[in-house]
Amino acid sequence: MALHSNSRQQIRHYTSRILNDIDLGVVATPGSGTFVCTAWEHPDDHFNKWREVFCYSGTGIGTTGNPTDWVNSTHTLTFLPAATLTTADLVELHRTWAAVEYNDAINLAIEEVMDDALTMENDTTLKFDDLLTNSSFDSGHATGWSEGGTGTFSDEATLKRRGTYSGKVLNTAANAAWLYQSISNYSLYVAKSITTHYWCYATTANRVRMALTDGVTTWYSDYHDGTGWEELSIDGKEVASTATALTVQLRTETGGAITVYWDEGWLAADHVYQYTIPSGFVYIHKAEMESSVFDLFNEQDAIDNKYWRILPGSASKIEFIYDLFSPVAGRVLRISGLQKPSILSADTTTTGISPNYLAYQAAAYLHASRIRGSQSDAEDHAKQFAFWQSKADQQKAKMRTSLSPGSRKVYV
Repeated sequence: MALHSNSRQQIRHYTSRILNDIDLGVVATPGSGTFVCTAWEHPDDHFNKWREVFCYSGTGIGTTGNPTDWVNSTHTLTFLPAATLTTADLVELHRTWAAVEYNDAINLAIEEVMDDALTMENDTTLKFDDLLTNSSFDSGHATGWSEGGTGTFSDEATLKRRGTYSGKVLNTAANAAWLYQSISNYSLYVAKSITTHYWCYATTANRVRMALTDGVTTWYSDYHDGTGWEELSIDGKEVASTATALTVQLRTETGGAITVYWDEGWLAADHVYQYTIPSGFVYIHKAEMESSVFDLFNEQDAIDNKYWRILPGSASKIEFIYDLFSPVAGRVLRISGLQKPSILSADTTTTGISPNYLAYQAAAYLHASRIRGSQSDAEDHAKQFAFWQSKADQQKAKMRTSLSPGSRKVYV
């Protein structure tokens, strides 16, 4: 596990503090291009030539402008272009660099050590024998899934079984609505037994069910009983020899508007022995199969290393040896290993890289970007760049990648 977990916002604030380039405040009374912040006590015009005011949290998040006037008697800041923030919005002011410059410098610092700052990660996005793409909706309902009927479809980050999202469906009153996914190579499963399970959250009975069709026959699960999370299933259906499709539907049937959530499902026929390794892994040291208890991985569930291998010269696949290992359909495959860190795409995105290294290296990059202009300014920024780069190098020298016994290299 990572020793650190800091968001982009936290690292940006840390970096700007060590550069003495930040003042934080809370909007008390907003106006068009103005707001009152009672916490600031500075002489008139103190912020007039500062680089930026940026709203980092609240209704006005992302709003940015250039400070043009500060009146201490009323604690009022004026900025352009004019925008109206909201009471209790959180803002940061920077004297020299804008928030986007800090963000870019932090990501440059991450890219600098991607091969040195590998972090231990566990991935649970794969399921044994699952034929569906993004079956747990962790990549959002728009990945792998299509919308049917009439309704509103979205991603739910709170009410879910596991992972990032569940798929949320709100049908339009009196109409049916459903998410569906079709298997493109359905002909491979002709005359074979097919099974699909899905967890669904609903509070209305006899309105929600699954459907499975091969283009010849359509099978349905029982209706949801309306008591929260329930697993729906369609088991052991034989795909017709004349099949023209293989499609799973997650259906809200006709009636009044209701909201339902779908998560943690799968569609299986034959055992699947090869799986594309989730992006980012550089080494894998353990593969585990979920126990019969949801989200529980016991030590005895670890799959012996002699039962799996990384395929060389392929698109990063893990293969299980078919005559040594028999998976259980629908159980989660948990992969543990070392991953390269990702750049931070949002203020809430976190990283396990040392915040000291990131702040020092970002500070060096920011000063390097200012080694121009008048000779005195350039010399000062050059000295500051050398100072912060030296501190960053010291932190970088402490980074080590420790491989667990049995770790296997992923071919990327």
